[in-house]
Amino acid sequence: MDKRTRLGRAMNAYGHELVEDFGGMAGISARQRGSVRLAVTLKVLIDSGLAWALAQSSLVNGRRRSFYPIVGELAALLTRYQAVMKDLGLEKRLPPPKTLTEILREREAEREAQAAATREGAAQ
Repeated sequence: MDKRTRLGRAMNAYGHELVEDFGGMAGISARQRGSVRLAVTLKVLIDSGLAWALAQSSLVNGRRRSFYPIVGELAALLTRYQAVMKDLGLEKRLPPPKTLTEILREREAEREAQAAATREGAAQ
C-alpha cells in the first residue's frame, strides 16, 4: 500500500500493531504475515463500507422492504475478518524474551553512551 496517503499510513500502522500483538516479526510465520495482510485489507474494506453506509439516510429499501445489498456485503466481510483473526489467534502474545547476551550488549552500549556524554560535557 502507498504510504504517502492517509489510508496507506493507517493500513501500515494497523498491520504493525497486529504484528506486535503477535510477538513481533520474529514471532510470526510467513503464513501468518499473509493473514495479517488479509486482515488489514478486510478491515479497510469494512471501515470504508461502514463509513459510507452510516452516511446514508436509510439502509432499508422501502419498496422492497429489505436492506440494501451493502448490509449483507458488510456482514460477509465481518464474518471473513473474524475468521482470519481466529486463524491468527485473538490473544496478545509477548515477544520472545531477550537472551543474556542481548541484555549485556544493551547495558554495554548504555555505559558507552553515558561515558561519551560525560566526556563531551567535560570538554565544554
